[in-house]
This record gives sequence, structure tokens and C-alpha cells, in this order.
Amino acid sequence: MSAPSPILVAGYDGTSRVPGAAAGAVLLYRRLRTLWPRAAETAPLVLSGPSKSSQVWGHRLYRAARDHAPRLMLGGDHFVTFPRIEALRQSHPDVRLVVLDAHHDAYDAPTLSHYSVLGFVAQDLRIPTMVVGVRKDLDQAGDGVQTIRAAAVRDDLAGTQAALDAFCGDAPVYLSIDVDVLEPDVFAHVSDPVANGLDMDAVCALVRARLRTGHVVAADVVEFNAMREGVTQAAAQVAVLDPLLEEVAAWLG
Repeated sequence: MSAPSPILVAGYDGTSRVPGAAAGAVLLYRRLRTLWPRAAETAPLVLSGPSKSSQVWGHRLYRAARDHAPRLMLGGDHFVTFPRIEALRQSHPDVRLVVLDAHHDAYDAPTLSHYSVLGFVAQDLRIPTMVVGVRKDLDQAGDGVQTIRAAAVRDDLAGTQAALDAFCGDAPVYLSIDVDVLEPDVFAHVSDPVANGLDMDAVCALVRARLRTGHVVAADVVEFNAMREGVTQAAAQVAVLDPLLEEVAAWLG
């Protein structure tokens, strides 16, 4: 294995019908640098390139994740989670996946993409998966993917935390944060905003609780779309994510 790199910037959005998440990965990193005290001491691993092929990108991401073991990945569309957790499974075969997302991303599809990724994680990799914050098409999630609706989180945050504690146990955890879990009135720079989401306080509470258990071995933040309402607006809007990025920065140390 090569020297570890704490952050992998995965600028890929080739499976999304709405381009922009690739550029969002770079803006997320730039914003995180302003919040993370150790940013000047470390160099991120940045993956970019002209190919939109998910096969090409999947191989590149897998090799980068395997060789550098990044603690944090910034995407990119949600496809990028699959090669990262596939590589992580080598060192943590009992890993569990916790996802914050408006969609369960386990839609029935013949190919791996941002909207089928969690189904492939659960069924092909056999990694237990729980998605929190779902608003859309709840009953289409496949085997191995548990879901908690956003309404349930709003009604009983403590109960949601307890359900996550029970699901994770003492196993190593990969935490994937799709920023469309947020209510669009709070943050709308995403490819597929869905109403009735979570506020920032709830999202930060969920993230903080997971990260403070000590069981999270890797994480990602994905689906910030830098082109949804224009790059100029996105550069300003990314600051809205500061409370979330501050939780991540504290975890990075």
C-alpha cells in the first residue's frame, strides 16, 4: 500500500442525469480547507479526467482507495461510494454502511450507477446498509437495505440514533453523506432535491453521533452540484454546509 492520503477528491458525475457534482467535489474540498486546521499539512489525492465511463472511473477509484486508504472522500455523484467501500472491505470485512440520503439509491437497475449504488453494495458486496432521511420511493429498496424516513427522524431523533446504534453495534462503519438529505429550503445545490427533508441541526446531530462512536473508519460527502444554480452561486452556497463540514473536520483531527 502507498502512503495514506486523508482525503480523496473524486470529481466524477458520469452516471448522473444532471452534471455538476464533479465540480462540486472540488468546491467541497476548498471549503473544507478553510475549516480543517491540518489542511496545510496534508495533500489531497485528486482524481479527475475526461472519461465519463463508470467502468474506467470505478477501476481508478478502487485502486486509489486501495492504495491510499483515504479517511474522507469528497464526490462526485453517489456512484463513487461503491469502489471506495469495496476497497475498504479488504481491511474491514465486517464493515457496515450508514447513509444519509433523500433517496434510498437502491433502485432496480441492471448497471451500477448513482441511483442503484446502495443496492449493489448490499447485494453484490453483501454489506449491511441503512439509509436515513429517505423521502422518495421507500418501498422500492432491495434486500439488505434498511431505511428510516425523514419524517421519522424529525419525529424522534433519539429513536433514530438508537436504531443506528443497534444497526452498527461495534462493527466498523462507513458513513456516506448525500447532501440532498437536507431540506431544499436549507440547501438546494443538489442534482435531485426532494421536499420535506432534514434541517442542518438534525443532520449534524446524526453525523456527530456516528463520528464520535469511534467506529467510523471512512466517510464520504457527495452530490453537491456546483452547476445546479450556477458556479458563482455554488461557491457562495457551499458555505451553508459549514456546520456539517465542521463535524467532519473535527473527526479528521
